[in-house]
Amino acid sequence: MFSISHLNQPYIDGRRAMGRTFPRPARAVLLLPLVALLLGGCAPRADINPDRAAVDARELVPVYVDTTRARIPGALWSDAEPGRLNYARVDVSVPEEHELGLIELPGSRPDPRTDFLTRRVEPFADRAAFRATVARALAAAGPAGDEVVVTVHGFNNTMDEGVFRAAQMIRDFEIAGPTFHYAWPSRGAPLAYAADRDAVLLARDGLERMLDDIRDAGARGIVIVAHSMGAQVAM
Repeated sequence: MFSISHLNQPYIDGRRAMGRTFPRPARAVLLLPLVALLLGGCAPRADINPDRAAVDARELVPVYVDTTRARIPGALWSDAEPGRLNYARVDVSVPEEHELGLIELPGSRPDPRTDFLTRRVEPFADRAAFRATVARALAAAGPAGDEVVVTVHGFNNTMDEGVFRAAQMIRDFEIAGPTFHYAWPSRGAPLAYAADRDAVLLARDGLERMLDDIRDAGARGIVIVAHSMGAQVAM
């Protein structure tokens, strides 16, 4: 936040600047969000494509995913294109040297001891196959399967980031029951707020069907953890 009470001063250090002037503190505050956006766009991002290094992983966290991102040839899911609701299980390798609250992304040499990686992505053929698998997972979890967690990512999140964040939360909070992630087609770009706002309006039905499937599979309670714009989807 910044005050606009001094934005119409006619001079900055005795010089006129294009008709409208900004004192130095205001200029600095105005530039900080832009710098943050540019730096954020350059930061490394999560990748849930299976990695051969994850074969040696000791700790795997399964995340059951429902998404309205389109499946595309030669890749797992589209970065932004919406599609029909589809289902998968993603086994995430959580590093042995994991620090609470962080998602440690790999560099040029992925290492399951230090990095979040993906061991396996298993798509489901349809809703019936998803429900059947979830029912078995709930039964295997025993009392811990009575209440499950569904995470919904927010604005400027790729699907990969949402899945890794769900796995990190499961690990950090030691959640024993099956955990789910709903991935709506955010563009994963800091300047795409308007596009993401439109996308959430089209993603509501998918989340509703996912919750129905989990209930029909046998879950007695569902906790929804929605972040940022994901809360609009949940509401």
